[in-house]
Amino acid sequence: MSSCKIFQNNTWTNTNCTSAGAKGADGSTSTDSTAAANGGAGGGSMYSSTALSGGGVGGSNSSENGGNGAYYGAGGGGATTRFITSSGTTTAAAGKGGYGANGVVEITYDLTYESAGGGGGGGGAMLKVENITVTPSTVYTVRVGGGGNGGAIMNNGTDGGESKVTFAGGTYVLSGGKGGKVGTSGTAGVAAVHGVGGLGAAKSSVGVSVAGSNGSDGTISNIGSIGGSGGKSGIESEGGCGALFSNGVNCSATTTYGLSTMFVSPSNIFDAAEFGSAGAGGGGGGYAYNTTIYPTDNPGYGGNGQNGYVYIYWTDYD
Repeated sequence: MSSCKIFQNNTWTNTNCTSAGAKGADGSTSTDSTAAANGGAGGGSMYSSTALSGGGVGGSNSSENGGNGAYYGAGGGGATTRFITSSGTTTAAAGKGGYGANGVVEITYDLTYESAGGGGGGGGAMLKVENITVTPSTVYTVRVGGGGNGGAIMNNGTDGGESKVTFAGGTYVLSGGKGGKVGTSGTAGVAAVHGVGGLGAAKSSVGVSVAGSNGSDGTISNIGSIGGSGGKSGIESEGGCGALFSNGVNCSATTTYGLSTMFVSPSNIFDAAEFGSAGAGGGGGGYAYNTTIYPTDNPGYGGNGQNGYVYIYWTDYD
């Protein structure tokens, strides 16, 4: 320690580390064979006040025992021998010394929490390619991007995979969403970051990409650190809920683990453009202070991003 403190008037005050408590008062002598010689007083405590008091009193005619130290670090009083006369008979009563008071130490420390994991990015969300001529017996390669993995504790979520399709010499590529980032601890002059939301995957129609919505950043609350929500895909599929996050609409996460969003199959694509869902990011993990309610899941992992999908249809012009 670079400094010492004493506690006085309910306040810790800096003091000299080499200071010592005050010496207790010496005992007395007695020329009367039937009177006690007072015991010495216990040394005063540096802890208690500027008066350095708190030592126990020495034994005397009223009590042969020395008193105990009253404040942290104060000494006990010395004993004496007291003479008691009863019915003409004088007896000696030997006392015992008082107890010294315990010392005290105050320890201050910072709590360091592991960062909750970021959510995974969504796979490439949508690639719409029309009016492509195909040749019978020709092999065409379609690649569907997988959703990124939710981050483990103290790890970022991984990016979603790209979706790619090649027809008639043309290749269409759709990048996956970006994984969410872990939070960072606050340092001197630098604020803490409570998780960064992932980027939403894009969609593309005949090679034109549209970015998905970014996920929300994490926040801090009286519960702990709330995970950011996963980004929406380019077709506006809702991202997964962040840990401990609830908006009363589509998110109500009750653990410190980020959630993945449910996949909805496409339907009525041609008339109503109901593409279903794909490519939405997973929610970020969180941290809960209350180990009674969350004994096994703080901090938590991020949720996985949702996979992309491919929907293929064709028309026979024969």
